[in-house]
Amino acid sequence: MRTRVDLAVEEQNRDLLAKLQLRLQPTVEGLSTAAITYYLVSLVGNLARGVSDAGVAHNADIVRALSVPLIATLVWQGVRRVRRHAAAAG
Repeated sequence: MRTRVDLAVEEQNRDLLAKLQLRLQPTVEGLSTAAITYYLVSLVGNLARGVSDAGVAHNADIVRALSVPLIATLVWQGVRRVRRHAAAAG
């Protein structure tokens, strides 16, 4: 009898953990997208400042600001592609 109860509890715990994981996954993906985007935009800003210091006439802040939507879109698509690939493999 005890073994049956233990197995039932383990099954319930497994199902609960699976549900929680599915609820957390979009949050983790969103935070990853934000962190990677922030990092890449920072790199673009540093590159733009370096180019500006080298004598090319442009506003580094505008270049950085304009890069945000492009980088965010590319990172978001990349995260989705990784998720689809992981789901297909698993």
